[in-house]
Amino acid sequence: MESRDFEEFRITDEKTRERGAARHSGDVGSPIRIIIADDHPVVTRGVRYVLEQSSALQIVGEVHTVSEIMRQLEQQACDVLVCDYSFDDDPEPDGLRMIERIRRTHPDVRIVLLTMLDDQYLLRHIIQRGVSAFLSKTSNDLYELPRIIFSVVRGKTHIDTQIASSFLFSMLEKPLRAPTREALSARELEVVRLYEEGMTVADIATRLNRSRKTITTQKASAMKKLGVSTNQALVDAVRKIL
Repeated sequence: MESRDFEEFRITDEKTRERGAARHSGDVGSPIRIIIADDHPVVTRGVRYVLEQSSALQIVGEVHTVSEIMRQLEQQACDVLVCDYSFDDDPEPDGLRMIERIRRTHPDVRIVLLTMLDDQYLLRHIIQRGVSAFLSKTSNDLYELPRIIFSVVRGKTHIDTQIASSFLFSMLEKPLRAPTREALSARELEVVRLYEEGMTVADIATRLNRSRKTITTQKASAMKKLGVSTNQALVDAVRKIL
């Protein structure tokens, strides 16, 4: 998010502030404890600004890496994690794995995901893994973040209007179809089969006597054909077609 995006992120209309303060105050007894995480400080500052409009929300951490997220969750009581989908420091930047790890180690923490992604397959897998809210960083719903947080704490799920509209449009334009193994070439199928078994790209290259570049290209081609955009989604898709 650029600096100009941060400026747009600010609530400048006094009426909006007053209306929001009236709506959010008194919704809960004790403050909801929140950790904000994004590898772009301008985003965390913007989110902090929006959340600080409500006295019922308490920001207990602001971090910028996956390792800091996990450390904060271990050291600091938290009700809601507001975070990006992927981080530059992640050795394998697959947000689904990060979400699974957080859900496994801290099942009571609600996750509100901020992202630029709008992939329909990815959205489905994210929701299946227990994310409470899914918002686009460019959505006007960000102004409603305090209300959304109160909602997810009560056990509800939220998908912002921008992402929901994009998802519905893609479904109407190109209905979601289950992937089939016939869509893959023999070599692509060979690669993803080994990948699903837990082998790395380097391991597969050695096993099949191909270059890493070739294996990477074949894996990427298979992902495109299967309509997935993350490694975990690829594994899930392969398990369905084998």
